[in-house]
Amino acid sequence: MATVGRKTNKMEKKRYLDSLFANRSPASLKSSCFNYYKDVISDIDSGILPLVRVLNNSITITLYSCEGHYEKKSSPWVRFNILPKRGKEWDKILGAFLNTERPNNCFVTIHHRFHPKRYQGKKRRPSGPFVDWDLKIDVSPSCYKSKKVFRRYCDEKIKWCSNIFSQLLRGYR
Repeated sequence: MATVGRKTNKMEKKRYLDSLFANRSPASLKSSCFNYYKDVISDIDSGILPLVRVLNNSITITLYSCEGHYEKKSSPWVRFNILPKRGKEWDKILGAFLNTERPNNCFVTIHHRFHPKRYQGKKRRPSGPFVDWDLKIDVSPSCYKSKKVFRRYCDEKIKWCSNIFSQLLRGYR
């Protein structure tokens, strides 16, 4: 990829990304790198722990998570990677998840972010490319009436997501 100082030529970057994603979904990149971040169970918010446990399996591994906070008006979310060579399975699971019937007021956002490089180690050697996936449970504004309503809503939706993903992943373990 051609670079000028810190700026990257936009056309070169577009060609590079197009070549990576040609005829493949971002999840099935065979050349994607896998970096493992192991959280200590005591460091994971207890509210999001059921979903984190489900998403730590033979196809996906969680990186970061948050149970959502009433004071900050932040929604629950989990960031994860697809394990190498498991992209096709993830595509099937994602399709099935998107086609499931949702309970009232349950809005879930799943998106991915492509990163051309990640720097690792003391010598900061680049590795990659890789894709981060985010699953976010969108909290309705009406749930911010009180902390109790907010927590109950988040806990219900996290439990629902955990149950659905648990069912969908059952055949892949």
